[in-house]
Amino acid sequence: MGKIRYVKGNILIKTTEFKYHADNGCLWDIPDGAEIIQPNRIVDGVPCYVIDDNNTISIFDSLRATGGFTALDNGSYYFNSSYQEVYESYLQNKKEIEDFLNNNASNSFAYKLLFMNIMTLLDSFVCEIFISRLTSDEGLFNTIFGEAYKTKDYKKIVKECGPNKERCLVYYEMSQSYISKYKINSIFTKHFNSKDIISKKSPIVKLIKLRHDVAHNNARERNGKVHIFTMSEVQNTLKEVDSLVGKIMTIVNSYK
Repeated sequence: MGKIRYVKGNILIKTTEFKYHADNGCLWDIPDGAEIIQPNRIVDGVPCYVIDDNNTISIFDSLRATGGFTALDNGSYYFNSSYQEVYESYLQNKKEIEDFLNNNASNSFAYKLLFMNIMTLLDSFVCEIFISRLTSDEGLFNTIFGEAYKTKDYKKIVKECGPNKERCLVYYEMSQSYISKYKINSIFTKHFNSKDIISKKSPIVKLIKLRHDVAHNNARERNGKVHIFTMSEVQNTLKEVDSLVGKIMTIVNSYK
């Protein structure tokens, strides 16, 4: 649990880099244990504490104010998405793939693009589920931050997104690949207490290898033969990915 930050005045949020909390708000008395913050600007003659890209706060801290509370933008989706919202985004993208498959795809090249789109959808889904887990658990966030902070990739991210460690860590995680049996199993073993959700014999393992061949070998297999994609193969890929996503949602929804 983060800090309670209490402002004697108004709060004005002018950045997307924040997270909503149910107990954020205005017209509060000073809560027990709150850290009192003085206004840092005068806006239209009113003392305000302004939060912007140069003056951010932890996503785990809640904000209270004696006066008004205004956010000029929605918080970044990657700080505020629940597991269900991540899943709904997956379903929306899945429907777009199904619609295209049913109405437009008619050759191996189109099927190859659809196959890669489906595997990218799985990659993004796992990444966003993991980020939702990180941004809801301050202890875990700090642990992962401590591991990432030592890497060269993280140091490159800092140069691009500035000093806000929470934004940097999210960007760092987004830059990683989640489309491997080891990565997915590692995340759900360590952070959701669910071991080996992808078995050695799972069809997903072959699909991940095929995705690698497309991305790095232009769809050539080890023998040099180019893989020819079919509609039934793409349909089966979507079926297997959807089955894994359903399994993941069962795990995350039951995790406490």
